[in-house]
Amino acid sequence: MQRENKRKEVQEELKNTQLFTKNGNKDSDKRVITIDVKDNKMNKIQEFKLTLSKHSSERINERNISNEALSIALIYGEVFFKQGLIFYVLGNKNLPALLDKKLQRKCQNLVVVVAGDSDEIITTYKSKNPYKHIKKKTKRLSRWGNAA
Repeated sequence: MQRENKRKEVQEELKNTQLFTKNGNKDSDKRVITIDVKDNKMNKIQEFKLTLSKHSSERINERNISNEALSIALIYGEVFFKQGLIFYVLGNKNLPALLDKKLQRKCQNLVVVVAGDSDEIITTYKSKNPYKHIKKKTKRLSRWGNAA
Protein backbone atom coordinates (compact mmCIF):
# COMPACT_ATOMS: atom_id res chain seq x y z
CA MET A 1 0.00 0.00 0.00
CA GLN A 2 2.82 2.39 0.91
CA ARG A 3 4.63 1.57 -2.36
CA GLU A 4 1.46 2.36 -4.35
CA ASN A 5 1.10 5.71 -2.54
CA LYS A 6 4.73 6.54 -3.32
CA ARG A 7 4.17 5.64 -7.00
CA LYS A 8 1.15 7.98 -7.17
CA GLU A 9 3.21 10.73 -5.51
CA VAL A 10 5.99 10.40 -8.11
CA GLN A 11 3.44 10.46 -10.94
CA GLU A 12 1.79 13.57 -9.48
CA GLU A 13 5.21 15.22 -9.25
CA LEU A 14 5.79 14.47 -12.92
CA LYS A 15 2.37 15.88 -13.86
CA ASN A 16 3.44 19.20 -12.29
CA THR A 17 6.30 19.37 -14.79
CA GLN A 18 5.41 21.79 -17.56
CA LEU A 19 6.74 22.43 -21.02
CA PHE A 20 5.80 25.69 -22.70
CA THR A 21 6.98 28.05 -25.42
CA LYS A 22 8.36 31.54 -24.88
CA ASN A 23 6.34 34.23 -26.59
CA GLY A 24 6.92 37.80 -27.64
CA ASN A 25 10.62 37.89 -28.57
CA LYS A 26 13.15 36.68 -31.14
CA ASP A 27 13.62 33.39 -29.28
CA SER A 28 10.12 32.16 -30.11
CA ASP A 29 11.59 28.91 -31.50
CA LYS A 30 13.13 28.15 -28.08
CA ARG A 31 11.08 26.26 -25.55
CA VAL A 32 11.37 26.43 -21.79
CA ILE A 33 10.98 23.40 -19.57
CA THR A 34 9.93 24.04 -15.99
CA ILE A 35 10.40 21.33 -13.39
CA ASP A 36 8.92 21.59 -9.92
CA VAL A 37 10.71 19.33 -7.45
CA LYS A 38 9.11 18.81 -4.06
CA ASP A 39 11.36 18.25 -1.07
CA ASN A 40 9.31 16.39 1.54
CA LYS A 41 11.88 16.78 4.31
CA MET A 42 11.98 20.57 4.11
CA ASN A 43 8.41 20.86 2.83
CA LYS A 44 9.49 23.14 -0.03
CA ILE A 45 9.03 23.16 -3.79
CA GLN A 46 12.04 24.09 -5.91
CA GLU A 47 11.46 25.31 -9.46
CA PHE A 48 14.00 24.76 -12.24
CA LYS A 49 13.75 26.40 -15.65
CA LEU A 50 15.80 25.18 -18.60
CA THR A 51 15.58 26.33 -22.20
CA LEU A 52 15.71 23.88 -25.07
CA SER A 53 17.95 24.91 -27.96
CA LYS A 54 16.70 24.44 -31.50
CA HIS A 55 19.12 21.51 -31.86
CA SER A 56 17.88 19.79 -28.71
CA SER A 57 14.23 20.24 -29.74
CA GLU A 58 14.99 18.60 -33.08
CA ARG A 59 16.85 15.71 -31.44
CA ILE A 60 14.10 15.14 -28.86
CA ASN A 61 11.56 14.90 -31.68
CA GLU A 62 13.80 12.67 -33.85
CA ARG A 63 14.56 10.27 -31.01
CA ASN A 64 11.00 10.20 -29.64
CA ILE A 65 12.05 11.27 -26.15
CA SER A 66 9.00 12.32 -24.18
CA ASN A 67 8.86 15.38 -21.94
CA GLU A 68 8.21 13.05 -19.03
CA ALA A 69 11.38 11.05 -19.75
CA LEU A 70 13.37 14.28 -20.05
CA SER A 71 12.05 15.48 -16.68
CA ILE A 72 12.83 12.17 -15.00
CA ALA A 73 16.40 12.27 -16.34
CA LEU A 74 16.90 15.80 -15.01
CA ILE A 75 15.46 14.97 -11.59
CA TYR A 76 16.90 11.50 -10.94
CA GLY A 77 19.92 11.38 -13.27
CA GLU A 78 23.49 11.13 -12.05
CA VAL A 79 25.37 14.38 -12.72
CA PHE A 80 28.80 14.62 -14.37
CA PHE A 81 30.68 17.88 -14.94
CA LYS A 82 32.97 17.48 -17.95
CA GLN A 83 34.27 19.83 -20.64
CA GLY A 84 32.25 22.78 -19.38
CA LEU A 85 29.04 20.80 -19.79
CA ILE A 86 26.69 19.11 -17.35
CA PHE A 87 25.69 15.54 -18.22
CA TYR A 88 22.57 14.08 -16.57
CA VAL A 89 22.77 10.30 -16.96
CA LEU A 90 19.80 8.13 -16.14
CA GLY A 91 21.25 4.63 -16.18
CA ASN A 92 19.87 1.37 -14.85
CA LYS A 93 21.21 1.87 -11.35
CA ASN A 94 19.54 5.24 -10.66
CA LEU A 95 16.26 4.60 -12.49
CA PRO A 96 13.34 4.99 -10.05
CA ALA A 97 11.78 1.58 -9.38
CA LEU A 98 8.39 3.18 -8.78
CA LEU A 99 7.86 4.05 -12.45
CA ASP A 100 5.82 1.96 -14.86
CA LYS A 101 7.82 -0.64 -16.80
CA LYS A 102 6.99 1.10 -20.09
CA LEU A 103 8.25 4.45 -18.80
CA GLN A 104 11.35 2.78 -17.33
CA ARG A 105 12.25 1.42 -20.78
CA LYS A 106 11.80 4.89 -22.31
CA CYS A 107 14.04 6.51 -19.69
CA GLN A 108 16.69 3.80 -19.51
CA ASN A 109 20.22 4.96 -20.46
CA LEU A 110 19.08 8.49 -21.31
CA VAL A 111 21.65 11.29 -21.36
CA VAL A 112 20.77 15.00 -21.23
CA VAL A 113 23.55 17.50 -21.96
CA VAL A 114 23.18 20.98 -20.46
CA ALA A 115 25.47 23.97 -21.04
CA GLY A 116 27.55 24.69 -17.95
CA ASP A 117 27.37 28.47 -18.22
CA SER A 118 23.63 28.76 -18.93
CA ASP A 119 20.47 26.80 -18.35
CA GLU A 120 20.18 25.57 -21.92
CA ILE A 121 19.74 21.94 -22.89
CA ILE A 122 22.14 21.26 -25.77
CA THR A 123 21.16 17.72 -26.74
CA THR A 124 19.69 14.45 -25.52
CA TYR A 125 20.46 10.91 -26.58
CA LYS A 126 20.32 7.29 -25.49
CA SER A 127 23.41 5.12 -25.17
CA LYS A 128 23.91 1.42 -24.44
CA ASN A 129 26.55 2.24 -21.83
CA PRO A 130 26.37 5.97 -21.06
CA TYR A 131 28.77 5.89 -18.10
CA LYS A 132 31.60 4.42 -20.16
CA HIS A 133 31.64 7.23 -22.72
CA ILE A 134 31.16 10.12 -20.30
CA LYS A 135 33.80 8.93 -17.83
CA LYS A 136 36.34 8.68 -20.69
CA LYS A 137 35.89 12.33 -21.62
CA THR A 138 38.61 14.72 -20.52
CA LYS A 139 37.79 17.37 -17.95
CA ARG A 140 38.37 20.19 -20.41
CA LEU A 141 38.06 20.55 -24.15
CA SER A 142 41.45 20.74 -25.84
CA ARG A 143 42.19 23.82 -27.92
CA TRP A 144 43.79 22.53 -31.11
CA GLY A 145 43.90 26.00 -32.72
CA ASN A 146 45.95 27.50 -29.86
CA ALA A 147 48.98 25.27 -30.34
CA ALA A 148 52.32 27.12 -30.56
